[in-house]
Amino acid sequence: MASGSLLSQEGDIGINRAWEEVLQSLETARDEWIAMEAVVHLELLLEARNMLESRPHASAFGHGQSRAA
Repeated sequence: MASGSLLSQEGDIGINRAWEEVLQSLETARDEWIAMEAVVHLELLLEARNMLESRPHASAFGHGQSRAA
């Protein structure tokens, strides 16, 4: 029965590793979401104080192209 127990432990380690990866992925997504919320909040604050500069939307120039292009 020792080999069955060993296989069970290896399975548990694999499951734990998978859950740790899921948790890490969720934490990363949460951190990115919080960062985006902070940027939006800052933009709204600057806009409310008339401190936000108007600029053309990036897609007007295409991806990776500069204005001089």
